Amino acid sequence: MTNRLILDETIEIDPKVDFACKMLLGNEQYTHLTVHFLNAILKPRIRIKSAVIKNPISDKEFEDDKFSVFDVLATDENGWIYDIEIQRFLQTHLAQRVTYYGSFVLLLLEVEFLEFGLT
Repeated sequence: MTNRLILDETIEIDPKVDFACKMLLGNEQYTHLTVHFLNAILKPRIRIKSAVIKNPISDKEFEDDKFSVFDVLATDENGWIYDIEIQRFLQTHLAQRVTYYGSFVLLLLEVEFLEFGLT
């Protein structure tokens, strides 16, 4: 017996909708979609072969910290970290937002380096 849900009619879901994007690209069951998406967008010289979906929630460490949730946070087989953010509309503070999320990814790298003693 399979665990598939069979519907009598087709349901159209826009993959650019935040929830749908997270369900498709941020789901451990569908990491092949995440890998395909990253390879299609980034076009790396050496193709990404695998991805691990990470916890997208950035917990607050200090009282004044901002609570953040990434759309999709993943790493590949080489340890590269990918923050996938889907924006349907031009955000007024997009530069600040990209800078903030980028700095968080750098902090993740620093933590991993410290955990492995690679200072």
